[in-house]
Amino acid sequence: MVLAGVALVQFGDSGVPAWRRLRAQDAELTREVDELVRRNEALSRDLKSLSEDRETLERLAREKAGMKRPEEAVLKVLPATDAEQTAGN
Repeated sequence: MVLAGVALVQFGDSGVPAWRRLRAQDAELTREVDELVRRNEALSRDLKSLSEDRETLERLAREKAGMKRPEEAVLKVLPATDAEQTAGN
């Protein structure tokens, strides 16, 4: 009877295998939380930079959103098409 109880504790659904699975899951979740904390810190630095550094904000507005000042013109250089490349040779 005692041996059956010991076997159940060690090999049952809440025994050693379950404990090992939970430890592995805990380690994975800890790594995930650590990565999210690092990402959050980086995003906080970016946000602070954008709120305090007008040049960075302007550069990103130009690069990402295609914004310009009213007195500026934006010229885009497009790659040549196959027909244009063939005609130029």
